[in-house]
Amino acid sequence: MAMAYILVKTSPGHARDVYYQSNYLDEICEAHPLFGEYDLIFKVKADNSETISYIIEDKIKKLGNIISTETFPVIDYHHQGKKT
Repeated sequence: MAMAYILVKTSPGHARDVYYQSNYLDEICEAHPLFGEYDLIFKVKADNSETISYIIEDKIKKLGNIISTETFPVIDYHHQGKKT
């Protein structure tokens, strides 16, 4: 399972529209409005990082009124460093 947080910058005045449209994407587990440089943050889960890339490029960016995104993949420490 792969997970990432995606910061989203929208066109002025369109953050609310993008936020509500994101509710229709099953891959977005959480969506929160922000103050500051970015307008929204999405939490996305998928089977692998390639699928997360697909979700960003083919679903999130196609919502419209998105200027840019920045993706922060989450590292899963639970599966690293285990002795077998």
